[in-house]
Order: sequence, then C-alpha cells, then structure tokens
Amino acid sequence: MVRAVCGEQTYVEEYVDSVLQSGVTLQFGLAIGRLSSGSGRDVIFSLIPTPKNEGGDVARFEGEPPREIDKKKGIKGKSVTQTLQIDIDWVAEHARQVSKMLVGGIRVLGCFILASESVFKASAPLLWQTSKMVALALDEGSSKAALDDLLLLHFSFGPRRTLCRNCSFESGYGSSSIRPCEWKAAKMFSNLHCISCMYNFDCRVPIYANESSKQQLLDILLSAIAVEARLIESAVVLSDGCLVGEDKALIGDVDHKVDLLLPFESSRDYKNGAVTGLAMLSGSIQACAYGFSRDPWTRVIADLKADIIKSMKSRLEILRDEIDGMLQDQKVTAGGESSLNPLRQTMLVAESKSF
Repeated sequence: MVRAVCGEQTYVEEYVDSVLQSGVTLQFGLAIGRLSSGSGRDVIFSLIPTPKNEGGDVARFEGEPPREIDKKKGIKGKSVTQTLQIDIDWVAEHARQVSKMLVGGIRVLGCFILASESVFKASAPLLWQTSKMVALALDEGSSKAALDDLLLLHFSFGPRRTLCRNCSFESGYGSSSIRPCEWKAAKMFSNLHCISCMYNFDCRVPIYANESSKQQLLDILLSAIAVEARLIESAVVLSDGCLVGEDKALIGDVDHKVDLLLPFESSRDYKNGAVTGLAMLSGSIQACAYGFSRDPWTRVIADLKADIIKSMKSRLEILRDEIDGMLQDQKVTAGGESSLNPLRQTMLVAESKSF
C-alpha cells in the first residue's frame, strides 16, 4: 500500500517557493508533522532547516563545476564532478533536540532536501543513510525492535515540483529502501484541536549511603520519573467534568482542557540501608497535544501523557547540563570545592535552580 502524505500549503509549499525566490538552490532540514490514525494521510506541518555547524552549511557541494567548452580548440576541458556532502551527525543531533521541544502528537517525520533532480538521484544512498541516522537519534532510549520509517521530501526546481518518498530501514540500502508516496498540499491547521492540562508532580526517593555520586543521583531521579510515568499512563481523563470514553471522537472546532485522575500509588519496595538524603523532584507542566476531529480520544490522550513524561525527562536533562557547567566553572575558580562529596556538591549547586 502506498503511503499517503499531505503537506500544509502555507508552511511547506509556500515556504519552499519563498526560499527559491531568494536564490537558494540547496537546503536540507527536518520535516515536522503528525502521523495519521488508521489509513488516513500523514501530515507535514512545517519544514525546519538544519542550522549551520560552526559556520559551515550542513549540506554543501565539494568539487568544481564542469568547465565550459573551449571554443578555439573545439573540445571540452577536463571536468570534476560535484558531490553532495551532508554533516550527518549534526543533522541527527538537530533531530534529537527538536524532538524534545515538540508537543504531544507532533513529531519529526523525516527529512527534506531542496536540490536539483540530478543531485537527488546521484545522492540517494547518502540521503537514505542520513535518514537512518535521524531515525536512530529519534529512537534513542526506545525499546522498539525496529526503526520507524521516515519520509524524505525532495523539492526540485526547473521544473518546480515536490516528490515524497518513504525510507525503510529493515535492511541495508537497496532498490526497495526508498519508495514513492502519494503527495498533495492543502490547508490543514484549521482542522487541528488542542487538548491541554496542567500537571503537578512531586516525586521523592531516598538516597542511600553508597549512592553518593552524581551519576547515581541522576539514576535515582530517572527511576522516580519512571514510577511517575507508570501512574500517568494508568490515569483516567475528565473532559468538562465527564469521563472520556475510549471510543469517543473529538467533536467540534473547539479546544479541550482536561484533568488527569491518577490511581493511588502502591507502596514502593525500598531496600534496607543507611539513608543519607532525599531526592525530590517537583514542579508543574502545562502539557498539550494536538489532534484532528477524526482522531479518537485514546490517540490524543496517549499523546498528551507522552508529552508530560517527555517534558519531565527533558527538564531533568537540562538541569543536569546546567549543573555540569556550573560545577566545571567552580573547579576553575575555586579548586578547594572539588574536595566536597560529589553528591553534596551537586545538591549545593542545584539548590538555587527551580525545577
């Protein structure tokens, strides 16, 4: 079955037209959108160009263009074929960071390239390899057995047209690795509905005497988030004071504010040992997910819960990076502090940071 894809008219096709009008003939980036529910069309909402890495373009040509024909001698000079080069690691990192900032239901669906038809055909293996690295970056930490397929959009000029392909990664690159998709452009944003909720959390776990390193502290906090995630996944949803049924569809052109009712937490299995502290993770998250009127509540609520869990993990990662930077600065400016217990030093730095 051919995969069907719809591109948002304003933020995809019109964006590409504006880029071409500016004189750009080579651009690479990510395609952001939403997977269909059932047999519908996947939707591409926006294109995000991958930024430069240390001043260098993520996609560039290497080599010299062919020389012109020598009119006096009547022969063509020696030519050097241009080859497309892509900073694959930088593209994968871009996808990893962008995916953390997207709300529920919206994800990185693939990559796009704006280039001539000849460049695309000559660089198909490289584009497939880049897409695979993006899939690996998005799959990081997942327990899935196989990588998800990604889309590869090609916007060509002379003539101007859009081609959409599906990249599969079940095996190595081959003739069946990149397959054509059905593509059309339409205005889709007006059909989106936002489902949102405010989620307050307060996770507390004991710290034992033999868990004094910074990495062990982070593992403890991650385990606390894992426990909270299981509660979130088991929560029931109230919309306008009514319990949301599993087969209920999103009706009307209105947004929805919902509440999550978590189950009572069962007693945890704490091990015996000397407790030296308490790790506490607390805060509030304004979570949201987007869906179409044809999507079932179960789909959108699952996206909403995933947005909450992803936000908690992302906050912890940001806090860890900030602590790493502050500790490094302290080692440079005050070497005496390095003799502190690693856990104590980490917590001293974190005291002034609100989670």
